[in-house]
Amino acid sequence: MNFRFDPYKIYIRQLCALMDTCRRKKNPAMWLHEQGARTCFFMLEGIARIELKCEHEKARKKHRFYKKMEDKLGQLDYWLSVKSELKNHKKLSAVQLNELDYKIEKAFNRINGYLIKNNFFERKLIKYRKPLLDLNNRNLIIQIRKIIAADLQKCLVFFESHKTGFNDLELQVHEFRRKLRWFSIYAQCLQGLITLQDEQKNYSWEKDYIDEETVQNPFNKLPAKKNLKLNIAYRKKPFLALSKIIQELGRIKDKGLHAEGLHILSAKSKPDKVSPDQHGELLKEAHQILEKFFLKDRVFAQLLVNPSKKA
Repeated sequence: MNFRFDPYKIYIRQLCALMDTCRRKKNPAMWLHEQGARTCFFMLEGIARIELKCEHEKARKKHRFYKKMEDKLGQLDYWLSVKSELKNHKKLSAVQLNELDYKIEKAFNRINGYLIKNNFFERKLIKYRKPLLDLNNRNLIIQIRKIIAADLQKCLVFFESHKTGFNDLELQVHEFRRKLRWFSIYAQCLQGLITLQDEQKNYSWEKDYIDEETVQNPFNKLPAKKNLKLNIAYRKKPFLALSKIIQELGRIKDKGLHAEGLHILSAKSKPDKVSPDQHGELLKEAHQILEKFFLKDRVFAQLLVNPSKKA
């Protein structure tokens, strides 16, 4: 069957609906946060990222736009998360609490100001409404698979460049998590182009990564799309293991960033400094997790199914 497949349309319609509603809200940024709008921007950024990697230069500006808005919502999420984590912190002073509320309000104001300044992206959404890729094109799908394979290899190279350990939570651990997360985002945003291939094979590492929570995670249940000329296949068990790694790195990142958030809030009082021991332990834990995943178990190498072979 010959038809055009445009997952991009799904998310651009979602974004148009979000913008149409949020412009009538008293606090549009709060409403977008409550609606989980950041996920929609992630999906659009993921598709625009693929378009860019397929050398569609027209995608550059819209990729920058989606990323900028996702970053702004991410900054808001960060400070709201810090507040949730530290709300019962006994050592948090009134000055620190006020500073935290100020940073949250500032994040809201930045988003609302950006929305109003750009008229809730009315012109951008008209300009960017058309997809650049037909994802039912066999040659294009082969190209996207090669892009994913190359990105997997780049992740290995990135880790091997820090083989002796990490020394920076943001630039190394968090950045590595961002790189890994794209493989999951691609699987979602491409709306069935990427499939999960079940296997009878048992891996020695399964119990270390795959638990019931990971299996039941809705984000690990991929959309289905029939009658495409070609699909890209991930092996299901390595995909679930990757999801667990992303989750664990997120937990480590949150611990470290919440500690750093407390330190930032302490600037106007006598702070408890971020413990070097705690920081070092988090870096060590992250490196050990990734060393096992990449070098010992080599899970990353088993994620992408060779198109000429069965799993």
